[in-house]
Amino acid sequence: MILDCVSVFEDLAVFADLLQRSYGGAWSEQSRIRNLSHSELWNSDIIWLDMASFMWSLIDLLKHYEPAFDILEENMSNALKSLPKKHKTLLKQKISHSCQQFTFSISMAIIDAIGLFPDIPNTDWVAQEDLPSSLDFHSYNVFAYLKGLLLSKNDDDTTGDHISLTTTVRVFMEDVLIKYWGPLFQIAAFDLDEEDSGEELSNISISLKYSDFCRLGFKDDVVRCFEKLKNSAVEFNAKFFSGVGMEAVKTYVTAMLFICIFRLLSALL
Repeated sequence: MILDCVSVFEDLAVFADLLQRSYGGAWSEQSRIRNLSHSELWNSDIIWLDMASFMWSLIDLLKHYEPAFDILEENMSNALKSLPKKHKTLLKQKISHSCQQFTFSISMAIIDAIGLFPDIPNTDWVAQEDLPSSLDFHSYNVFAYLKGLLLSKNDDDTTGDHISLTTTVRVFMEDVLIKYWGPLFQIAAFDLDEEDSGEELSNISISLKYSDFCRLGFKDDVVRCFEKLKNSAVEFNAKFFSGVGMEAVKTYVTAMLFICIFRLLSALL
């Protein structure tokens, strides 16, 4: 399912290199802190399935751009409504052909710059053997977290014509996705019969592969947006990590406290 999203062959080599590099450095330290076997993470079906699910959720979001334009870009929304049918068809075609590769680039940026088990405020947790055997710690990976976060709702959420635009989705659109839609809209809106259209079109930059994605600043946008979302999602964070985060930390701290008290008493006696 993930490879179905790759249309630029050279990005497969980039992806393989990202996976290889993820076994060391800061991301290895993330796993050590969580008491996870870092060398086994990419063997987990759960992580791969959550990554694919996250990507296909974004693809669906990118294809339903009209509600986003209505809410985020009034000028683009009005222009879209007045576009001739052939230009609307061209925009739809451009997005359909490029959104999967763009989503793959977002996932690579997450692996590259955020990691599988990043720090989330007030939700420190450690994988422990005394927790239920049915609990798979891999389920708390960054892709499962982000998908859940984007789908989470609150009282300020707005429903569009096709999809429900949650507050977190709107932030993600404003910080990341609108920069993807904008150039494609410009291309689709051009009058190709004008003599200078070719030169103007050549000045529009779009993300076709991961190197373009990084050069155009999307990687940095994804990281900044992630930081913004995780720091503002206090209620969601507590709910998402309730099975392992808060309670696991309490259990761990309590156990360590008893051990310290026992050692102290033993030393005094």
